[in-house]
Amino acid sequence: MMPLTETQCKQAINAMDIGDQLAESVEKELALLKELDTKTLMSKATKMLMTGNLSVEAFGISPQLFGHIEQLTTINNMARKKYREQLAAQLQALEGVSNGE
Repeated sequence: MMPLTETQCKQAINAMDIGDQLAESVEKELALLKELDTKTLMSKATKMLMTGNLSVEAFGISPQLFGHIEQLTTINNMARKKYREQLAAQLQALEGVSNGE
């Protein structure tokens, strides 16, 4: 298994920091959704239908929420892939040692 370079480590840490910020943003938006009761939700939905103004902002949701979720998913997928590769390489090295190679 090849150790990561300093640049690769910094890039990985930066990606994780961005992921943390996105996760915090998404969690805040989801908390706002959880706070909406059914009566408030129906009232806002009715107004939206009556005015024809169909938008997530009417529910108090940031229009960037879905983009943030997509970015967070991409970062998480990349991180899991890289970590899985590192674990597979470590496992292969350990199996080689236990097999007497």
